[in-house]
Amino acid sequence: MMTDNDMMCWHALYTAPKSEHKLMQRLNAAGYTTYCPMQAVFVKWKGHTRKVITPLFSGCLFVAGNVSEVTSLGRCNLNCVSKE
Repeated sequence: MMTDNDMMCWHALYTAPKSEHKLMQRLNAAGYTTYCPMQAVFVKWKGHTRKVITPLFSGCLFVAGNVSEVTSLGRCNLNCVSKE
C-alpha cells in the first residue's frame, strides 16, 4: 500500500531569480527530475532587438519526487525552499 510520502508528484522549489538554470543543473546531476518552463522574450539593447530565453516563472523550479526526498532538498545547500 502506498502512503502519501511514497507518492511521486511535482513540487515547486523557490530560488533566487536568475539562478534557476544553475539549480536545475545541480539537481539533474544529483539524479532528480526537474522542469523549468521557459519563454522567449524580445529585449531592446542599444537599438537592436534580441531574443532572450527566460524562465516563465521567475525564481521557481519544479522537481518530481516523493515528499520525503523533496523536503530534504530544502535543508541542503542548494539555496532553495520547498513550499507544499
